[in-house]
Amino acid sequence: MRTESKPIHLIDMHSHFLPGIDDGCKTPEESREVLRLSRKQHVRLMVGTPHYYSDKPVAQFLTERRVALEKVLDILTPDVRWPMIRLGAEVYYRPSLFREDRLPELCYEGTHFLLLEMPFSTWSPNILRDVERISAVYGVTPVIAHIERYLKQQDRSIIDELMNMDVLIQINAAYVLNCYPSFRVRHMIRDGIVNILGSDCHNLEGRGPNMGPMMEKMLEWGMGEELRDIRDQSARVLGLM
Repeated sequence: MRTESKPIHLIDMHSHFLPGIDDGCKTPEESREVLRLSRKQHVRLMVGTPHYYSDKPVAQFLTERRVALEKVLDILTPDVRWPMIRLGAEVYYRPSLFREDRLPELCYEGTHFLLLEMPFSTWSPNILRDVERISAVYGVTPVIAHIERYLKQQDRSIIDELMNMDVLIQINAAYVLNCYPSFRVRHMIRDGIVNILGSDCHNLEGRGPNMGPMMEKMLEWGMGEELRDIRDQSARVLGLM
């Protein structure tokens, strides 16, 4: 097993640092500190993915997201190196989601990849068909958010069926840090099941930036090459490679 200690520049594909738009950061100042800590943890690009539910029109959400970003940008001083910022959304599944004609606008900006949060109830075959319809109707590729949260709730057969669809799989950094026994998450990463990583950070308290500790753990496991591969895949998703 090859070990290394050199930091790897990271891309955080799932975060809630935008202020006042969901259950993430409350103020621009808190957002700024999350960005500062993320940069310190070698995050060079951070995607803001606030929750999108069906309780508001897409147009309203996009306006609120833009306003939240502007509030943060207004207080970022030019004498500090900040992560680059991109926008997206964590879109919660609903049966009629594939009928939302503005759905592509919720993808990672400039891409056809959509961060999709699955329901925490038992998945039916119809739910998986709806996920397929999202791709078929809009040419959008779902990125399944924090798949680890569903592994104990769903039958293995339906998890396997989802993973065999035209989707990408995202896990949270906390899963790398807290999964026990750790061979479970290492197996998922080494077998290429994990495509994208994110902090899913929400604040400075219980759910703060943690991509740096995740990197340290993966380097301790001798998985620097796998981490770079996932980072590069994130860059390709965002159109940077």
